[in-house]
Amino acid sequence: MARTPTGKLTDALLRSAKPLPGRVVRLHDGGGLYAEITTAGRIYWRLRVVLNRKVGRVNTYVTLGQYPELSLKAAREAAARIRQSYRYPLSGGAPLPKQLFGTVAQQWLETVAGRYDSDYLRTIRQRLDRYVLPRLRHQPIATITTATLYDLLLPIAERTPETAQRVKVILSAILRFAVARGMAERDVTAELRGQLPTSKQVHYPAPTDPAEIGAILRALWSYDGTPQVTAALRLLSYLFVRNGELRSMRWRDLDLDAALWSFEASKTGTPHIVPLPRQAIAILRELPQYSDYVLPSPRSPRRPLSDAALVAAYRTLGLGGTVVPHSWRAIARTVLQEVLKYPAHIIELQLAHTVREPLGRAYNRTEYLDERREMMQRYADYLDALRDQTVEGLQ
Repeated sequence: MARTPTGKLTDALLRSAKPLPGRVVRLHDGGGLYAEITTAGRIYWRLRVVLNRKVGRVNTYVTLGQYPELSLKAAREAAARIRQSYRYPLSGGAPLPKQLFGTVAQQWLETVAGRYDSDYLRTIRQRLDRYVLPRLRHQPIATITTATLYDLLLPIAERTPETAQRVKVILSAILRFAVARGMAERDVTAELRGQLPTSKQVHYPAPTDPAEIGAILRALWSYDGTPQVTAALRLLSYLFVRNGELRSMRWRDLDLDAALWSFEASKTGTPHIVPLPRQAIAILRELPQYSDYVLPSPRSPRRPLSDAALVAAYRTLGLGGTVVPHSWRAIARTVLQEVLKYPAHIIELQLAHTVREPLGRAYNRTEYLDERREMMQRYADYLDALRDQTVEGLQ
């Protein structure tokens, strides 16, 4: 790590600073404030704060922003405010300040524990422990800036964009929790939209010709495998949820008498409701209930059916190049909008996408439920008609 002697910085020095290949340069301004120059030439303001705990001294690092967007003067003022928030005696084992990110994250986890299933909650904890808490555990949540999170998420996004987006969703939930309780002013993740690298969009095969869809359905209904895989193949076509959501379906989330399935959408972590058509209920009532999962793995009732099991079934049926499990979402969107003529916002709601009203408010999961019930039943009837080649009159 290259360092310069500690001293007051100037704008001229910052403007003339050059990156070094393979090395991070730190230009110190005093009092723990320094400008860090990355190998790509970006300059970030950081502040080192020394805390004292019963177990000894603790260094915590706060990212303030990026130069020149955050000027030298503004960085010094921000550093002074943060030092004030950390002002504790250097002896006596004073505790860390309240409302640190790690403390608030734990409070949030305890609050949502009853809403999330154990597997999803475990995944959240793992992502926090691996990607977030090593950097932010001891930082006051009110001092976290967009630049702080950009600096945290960028290395993750450069390796695995999907993981970075999922970590961002967790950070947003924690910050919104803090805002509601007066611990922070706003959810700064909103300003990261479009700023992180994203993976190239995957286009799944999605046939739209009615005759081709009917042939695919007949192939799926001819599958002769385990009850769980057979049921999954059929349910996925009717319900067009994400593959992982179907495989993780739990009996406790189903109300077959009310014809509803309620769960947390895997991509957004928000509550979602799927009205169940009669065909889906008939399939579900035929399945044995010996596991928490509706579609447990044949190897262990404590695990859901694997993605590989569905992919293998599609290959066995010779459908690999024609359609994949995820294709049913695109098929449903096309059929519902172009053939059955449902409004786009109703379809997107059922796809568990965020849909907003004209005034900007996001629809919640219970809105248009009657319309979605009717849509799901009509769509299932349409698929049956395609499969049985009796589609005339259903459009």
